Amino acid sequence: MAHFLGGFSARPSGWQRTLAPVRAAVAARRWLAAVAHTPAADRQTLKSLDSRKTYLVDRYTYLLKQSPVLLFVQHNNLLKDDHRTLRAEMAKLGAKFTVLRTAVFRSTLRSIGEADPASADAYYRNRREKHALDPVLVGPLAAISLDRVDLTPLPALLRLLERSNGKLMLMAGQVEARVLDPAGVDSVKHLTTVDAARAELAGLLNAAGGGALANILSTPGRRLYFTMESRRMQLEGSD
Repeated sequence: MAHFLGGFSARPSGWQRTLAPVRAAVAARRWLAAVAHTPAADRQTLKSLDSRKTYLVDRYTYLLKQSPVLLFVQHNNLLKDDHRTLRAEMAKLGAKFTVLRTAVFRSTLRSIGEADPASADAYYRNRREKHALDPVLVGPLAAISLDRVDLTPLPALLRLLERSNGKLMLMAGQVEARVLDPAGVDSVKHLTTVDAARAELAGLLNAAGGGALANILSTPGRRLYFTMESRRMQLEGSD
């Protein structure tokens, strides 16, 4: 049977598929221990440290903190072969495909600003908080992640979604913690990097005599969304 994403035939061995999530969890917990300055044995997690929920919260925390570019997609009727082929196609583009437990991911998002989102304190402090992604966090979801702010793979990734024949549907994106709807994702897909977008806008503003504003926008702390909105208004004003 042909895969819906095309003919990738190489298959990772069983032990490789089994070890992949284990390695991800180990990396996530080492990273979390380093940034939180708390040894694993001293963590006060809501669920036990070796529970499935704590494992998932740690994985999702690592995903959110270490992935400046994320696409959230709803997946429908994906077979095992589809998952394998999809992950292989994503890897060619430098992206990872992670199926999410929606309720656990939603809980993690609410506490993502905490030192340890899996802690009991973080859960009780943030359980009633809302996140901008909440409206799309329903049903079977997956995240497509890039570990650097490089937008050049976006067009190819979006084409993969289009070729899925409805099995994958883009729900939202997140670039440098700024949430974008599908139209917003489409609007940034032809940019290369955030730095390139800042430089392009700074050039436009300098040409128009806006040197002071250009210097502000060129600072690393500015978010892509502000850059894109400013550029859109600049272009609309020149029509």
